[in-house]
Amino acid sequence: GQLSGYLFSDRGIYRPGDLFHIGMIVRANSWTRSVAGMPLIAEVVDPRGTTVAQQAVSMDAAGFAELDHTTAETSPTGNWTVNLYIAKDGKPYSQIGSTTVQVKEFQPDRMKVSAKLSTAVAEGWV
Repeated sequence: GQLSGYLFSDRGIYRPGDLFHIGMIVRANSWTRSVAGMPLIAEVVDPRGTTVAQQAVSMDAAGFAELDHTTAETSPTGNWTVNLYIAKDGKPYSQIGSTTVQVKEFQPDRMKVSAKLSTAVAEGWV
């Protein structure tokens, strides 16, 4: 039977040096077939197309798994790709899912707001 994978990130955008979390859901076309113990490999690819990490992934009985990867402070910015493969002989064989996350330099929003009432009313609510 065929497998399909759905990968997703917790935030989608990260700074260089941040840790990103990738959630993975894998299902067989036949819902009666368990994916627990299926040999899978996750691969993290940077924007230049270089594979920076590759690790075996083990699904739980429900078909869920997690992958954490920390980028370096000097990591390139752009779209990073995480691919999930069925493993054959310990190597990636057939891709079943992927997702992308962005690594970019950005500053968090810092907004200052000041509010004042135009006139004070002695009676009633303002």
